[in-house]
Formats: sequence, C-alpha cells, structure tokens
Amino acid sequence: EPSAVLDAYAVLKVLSRLESSRSLHLVMNRGRDGAAALTSSRRVQETAERFLGQRVNLLGIVPEDEVVFSALSRRQPLLLHRPDAPAADAVRQIARKLMSPPGRSPRHSAATFFSRSAELLAPRTRTET
Repeated sequence: EPSAVLDAYAVLKVLSRLESSRSLHLVMNRGRDGAAALTSSRRVQETAERFLGQRVNLLGIVPEDEVVFSALSRRQPLLLHRPDAPAADAVRQIARKLMSPPGRSPRHSAATFFSRSAELLAPRTRTET
C-alpha cells in the first residue's frame, strides 16, 4: 500500500534525526505478494539512503495471513493461537534476527532493543532555561 510505504519513510526520517548513529530496521507487514513487498522495501531502503544518508536493514516480511485476524478477534497472541501460521513463522524469524544480530550476544541484544524502544517511545519533556 503506497500510504503505508510513505508512513514507513516518515517514521524512518524521524528516527534518523533522533538517533542518527543507530541502525534502522524495517519490517514489511501484510505482504500480499513476496516480490511486491520486497520491491517496496527496497524502495524505502533506497530512499532512506539517498535522502537521509541512512542505511535501513530489512528484518523481514510478514505475509498477509487471515490467521492474524482470527487471533485478534479471539484476543490471543498470534504465536499461541496458530504457531504454524506463515505470519507466525515470519514473526519468529524477525525476532531471531533482533535477538541475535551478528557480533552480539542474544541477551545483550534483547535488553538493548527493549530499552532503546522504551526510550524512543517515552514522552519527551521540555526543560526551560
């Protein structure tokens, strides 16, 4: 979806300004067609590199999967509802990449990922001088 790709780029732009020294990662969600999702992700990566000077690592593509909607309607985590579903498999693969990137221990990477995510999502307060 073009609007989702634009939204992804907008988020990458904000993150690159806040965390210019950090690696940025991309997950394509609800990919109906693997080739089209890969093309869209490459477009986002190329645009980020060209206009933001920032490399973006594609962590994976979560395919469109009706099981996701079934899990949501039952208020169950996807990985517990249908661990064998294609979307669940993609989420597990992405989690593995996040938990153990090359050169880092899985434990350190998980702590870093969650602490950095919390910092980025925390409301910022203004200090007056």
